[in-house]
Amino acid sequence: MCVAHQDLSGILPGSFTPSRSLLEWRRRVKSEYMRLRQLKRLKKVDEVKSLFMSNRQKIELQTNLLNTEWSKLRIQAIPVSTFTGSLANKKMCTVEFGFPGFNSQAVPMKPLSTVAGIPFMYSWSPLQHNFMVSYTIF
Repeated sequence: MCVAHQDLSGILPGSFTPSRSLLEWRRRVKSEYMRLRQLKRLKKVDEVKSLFMSNRQKIELQTNLLNTEWSKLRIQAIPVSTFTGSLANKKMCTVEFGFPGFNSQAVPMKPLSTVAGIPFMYSWSPLQHNFMVSYTIF
């Protein structure tokens, strides 16, 4: 018996029109691919959110622990100097305005507490410029 087959000899390679079922399968595959990509993206977003929340909880626990330790320490606040006392011994810082409508302001100077020096490896060093000079005379 002869099996029925399509005659493909008259069809050019560039003029092949896909069948309806092939177009349907392409559409299904593309939609499934896009669905899988979206699921992957949403899974990654959920993963990032959960990592963020776990990091936030760790930070809050550590902060609470440090706050309890600091509250147990006996730290005295530095009292702010008031205007009472000997103002004659203190130097005054005065700001004067060039406009007659503004009054001049004066505040007693306060010494700043000592700050640790910067290590020498972090300090600035002067730049040295080396220039080549040509002694040719024209």
